[in-house]
Amino acid sequence: MKKHLTRRIAEALRTLIHNFYLHHSLLASVLGVASLVLFGTLSYEFVKPIVFPLSGIWQSRLLAIVLNTLVVMILAFIILLKHQQWLTHVAKENADRHSAEEESENHSRYLEVLLDTIPIPIFYKDTAGVFLGCNATFAAQIFGVPKEQIVGRTVYDFSSHIPEALAEVYHEHDRRLFSQGGTQIYEAPVQCADGMRREFVLYKAAFSDSADRIAGVVGVMLDITNQKAAETKLQDYRVHLEEIVRGRTLELTKTNELLAKEVVERQRFEEKIKHSDANIKAIFDNSPLSFVLIDVKYTIQECNNPAKRLARAILGKELRVGASVYAYIPEKARAMFAENFEQALQGSFVQSDQEIVGHDGQEYWFVVTYNPVMTEEGKVLGVCGSLQDISERKRTENARRESEKRLKIIAEFTYDWESWVAPDGTYLYVSPSCERISGYSPQQFMSSPSFFLKIVHPDDQETVVQHFSDPLHHKHVVSMDFRIITYQGDIRWIHHICQAIYLQDGEYSGRRASNRDITERKYAEDALRRERDRIQKYLSVAEVMLIVIDSDQRVSLINKKGCEILGYAEDEILGQNWFDCFLPEWNREEVRLGFFKLLQGEIASLEYHENPIVTHKGEERLIAWHNTLLIGKDGRITGTLSSGEDITERKLAERALKKTMRELERSNAELEQFAYAASHDLQQPLLMIECYAQLLAQRYAESLDEDAQSFIVRIQEGVEWMQQMIKALLDYSRMEAKRVELKPVDCQILLRKALENLHTMLEEHKVVVTHDLLPTVMVIDVQFVQLLQNLISNAVKFRSDVQPEIRIAVVQDDNEHEWIFSVQDNGIGIAPEDATRIFTIFERLHSRNKYPGTGIGLAICKKIVERHGGRIWVRSSPGQGATFYFTHPIM
Repeated sequence: MKKHLTRRIAEALRTLIHNFYLHHSLLASVLGVASLVLFGTLSYEFVKPIVFPLSGIWQSRLLAIVLNTLVVMILAFIILLKHQQWLTHVAKENADRHSAEEESENHSRYLEVLLDTIPIPIFYKDTAGVFLGCNATFAAQIFGVPKEQIVGRTVYDFSSHIPEALAEVYHEHDRRLFSQGGTQIYEAPVQCADGMRREFVLYKAAFSDSADRIAGVVGVMLDITNQKAAETKLQDYRVHLEEIVRGRTLELTKTNELLAKEVVERQRFEEKIKHSDANIKAIFDNSPLSFVLIDVKYTIQECNNPAKRLARAILGKELRVGASVYAYIPEKARAMFAENFEQALQGSFVQSDQEIVGHDGQEYWFVVTYNPVMTEEGKVLGVCGSLQDISERKRTENARRESEKRLKIIAEFTYDWESWVAPDGTYLYVSPSCERISGYSPQQFMSSPSFFLKIVHPDDQETVVQHFSDPLHHKHVVSMDFRIITYQGDIRWIHHICQAIYLQDGEYSGRRASNRDITERKYAEDALRRERDRIQKYLSVAEVMLIVIDSDQRVSLINKKGCEILGYAEDEILGQNWFDCFLPEWNREEVRLGFFKLLQGEIASLEYHENPIVTHKGEERLIAWHNTLLIGKDGRITGTLSSGEDITERKLAERALKKTMRELERSNAELEQFAYAASHDLQQPLLMIECYAQLLAQRYAESLDEDAQSFIVRIQEGVEWMQQMIKALLDYSRMEAKRVELKPVDCQILLRKALENLHTMLEEHKVVVTHDLLPTVMVIDVQFVQLLQNLISNAVKFRSDVQPEIRIAVVQDDNEHEWIFSVQDNGIGIAPEDATRIFTIFERLHSRNKYPGTGIGLAICKKIVERHGGRIWVRSSPGQGATFYFTHPIM
């Protein structure tokens, strides 16, 4: 029985030790202890079957000792367990139950004490996973409870330390071990009692009961947390070390390559040194500079050929080695030479400009350099002096200074604002004209390089800063326009021209800037641009056909509407003969003949006529033409500008309108007769006034003083203006029947005329009239004067108790492409509900006794504004004055 048990334990230990990779020396000691425990002697039969050579993988001596202790304790535990069963069996056989139980208890206590002394967690459990026992280390380190609280429980009861998923993994390992037997080894994490998560290697072995059935499993847990960390650090260190080795290897490779190249270069340099003496001598003698080597005793030790030629040419002497240098230095230059030479002997590098008067009496200038010659220990052996002839440069500089004086005199009296800016940005010169243009003195600009930018308009700052920082201005002439704000607060436009300045030797000496005041030109350009934009807009959006035919009968301009009516693209029309391509054959020659006679001046231009055209589809369309002659600078007719409206459909409806037209013609005729009669009756008293004024001027010219003569002139002008008004009224009455030609007129002139007509009224009531700069517009001048005159006189008539003030302003509405004029007063005002009523003819808001008048003035204003394509309205409140607005298309 004992031999059988010994053989089973030996086989189990052999398997366990083989799987755990224990050293055979450790195995011998373990088996010896087991033999002593079981049999009280060292049994050769126990040791012999399992002693065999093993190669351990553990190289650490400390780890081998720990494992020795571990295995001894485990084996002792297993042997004692078996021994306990065997003792019980013996006790039963000997019928000495009491003695066996006591011996079993002693061995159990001995086993328990033995396990508790092992510092490695050990446990054993049955096939159901229930813990049968463990040592104190396992209970304290893993679960932190007494070991008595572990017996009878499973890993599932300790979920705070071993999650259910990990417990299931342990359980699965146990099931495999129970089914297959043998041993297991694997790694697993465990949340220990101290809260630390540690890595363990679990060694497990199945044990059997007396019937050779697997009864449970014994487990040993080895903490490898520190080992794992050490392995990670070792791996990181190995990677880092490999990177360092690769880097150092690459550096050594490059260093070897550089050393190889340096060896080659050194060999080449040594070859060059062999020929350097001759080269240095050749360079020394052929240098453009003159070199003289002088020792500490002022003796010439060496000199090159240029120095010898210079001595002969300027001093008239031969330069000799061994002579004193003072023999070649003029008396006036010796003091400066001695001072510079002494500084060089002290080890300093000295350079200065030296003037020398030659033997011919001419002045020469040199840059003289004193360079100390020293040993490696720092001892000064002498001085190497070099001379560079700068006489020509000095003469050039003197001539430049004289030229600058003359140019400065010219610049002082130039009309433009001239300036000279040095390469570092400081002003070298600013002409006095800057004060006339900017209001600031030249000293203010020269005292601060940034002062110029301070007066540049904020909207132009970025452009000007970029211009001055652009390096391209060193090579090109650059011009630009920008605005400045003068000392008086005015905004002036400046045309700036910037040009680089180079000296004769090519040295960059700054830039010259010329600033011209172009404010008036800018205003004129803006007006011209607005006029051009207005015309272009009219051409593009006009709902009539606009066409220009030159003297060669060819089309030189046509608008979008004209292309649409003809059915051709613009490039298909321009340059084509108008009569041959776009008129029907049946009247082509008749219209061409009329065009020739018009150009020759044989017939007058027809303001309106109707003529058919032929479209791209071959259709004839009837066009109503309005023609304007184009006159060249020489006064000859160069072509016609015609606007045409397609009236084909309109003609079809004219038959239904003939009756209405006849009634209209009759009404116009009656109106014309009435206007003629009214104007005839008004002319009579005016002619009488004019005649008597002329008689006064002729008969009493010598006896009348200047005021009286001025009054007569005013009477004559008033009569003349009244006659024009009557004629304009007559023409105005015919406006519906006759087209009145508009012409461009400066509104400033028209306002001045209106104020002159109202001079007496304005003086009498001390009216203050202010106005904006008014534009040039296309108007009937007499009617526009009447419009302004009516609005101003209306403001004076309905004045309040305070001094009358009238403000005439104008703004541009780009969206509607029109001017908005306003006439504002501080009079009695108008109720908002009467704002429309006052423009009705003969409509009055006050009695005639209080405010005289016919009530036709504002109605006439409304008619004039609408006739010019505008609209008129008023905004006012009682007691708050009134502002009359009217619009007019932009040219």
